[in-house]
Amino acid sequence: MAWGDYEKWSFSIVRDVLAHFEFLLLCVVFSLRRRALEVGSGTGIQSCFVSYFGVEVVSIDLSRKVVKMASTVSRYYGAKNLSFVVADACHLPFRDRVYAACFSQGLLEHLDNETIGCIASEGIRVVTRMLLFSVPSNNFPQRDFGDERLMNPWQWKSVFSRFNAKVGYYKLDFESFKNSILSMKIPKPWHVLIQVRTWKPKHLIFKEQITELHANPSDLTHNLDERNSQRIGP
Repeated sequence: MAWGDYEKWSFSIVRDVLAHFEFLLLCVVFSLRRRALEVGSGTGIQSCFVSYFGVEVVSIDLSRKVVKMASTVSRYYGAKNLSFVVADACHLPFRDRVYAACFSQGLLEHLDNETIGCIASEGIRVVTRMLLFSVPSNNFPQRDFGDERLMNPWQWKSVFSRFNAKVGYYKLDFESFKNSILSMKIPKPWHVLIQVRTWKPKHLIFKEQITELHANPSDLTHNLDERNSQRIGP
């Protein structure tokens, strides 16, 4: 299937939400009462769901056709506080730190590592809390477009190595569970969840400062001498 056959896609919000419930729940949690950015509008259904919880969502896509279709779908489902914009995820037209979270589902598996790094870097620039990505795993049964990279969490961890991402299979993969029952096979997770934190807890900042002082103890002596001279005066 190609993006040119976009009109043939199914627009079932119930099915889509159940398939990615764990991912979408985190999108809502990290965006609650704030703004969220979706990279890759797709059908528009996932941004519709997130917006139902009072989150102001901006969804971007490079394709005008996709943006137009997603906008139509959002009106059908009565989504509010949701807008669609034609934009490049590697060159976001937004100011720094204007969104609480950025999320994307079913996009990164089509891209090379350099482009993924560019998208993550831009996401970190405009987001204050978390980047959330969902991709099909190595257990996914088919390639819908033919160019998907179906990889396990450890391979995706390597792609995001410089971002210190938390990567793992879905713990609640309803789509995989349903199909395993129908085929009478042991369920294997069909999706991988990638989380990139864009803020640092105080204990991590303190730990980094201590590590830096251990590495450069002369800096500590210099800072203390500087403070003492300021207190004593001429």
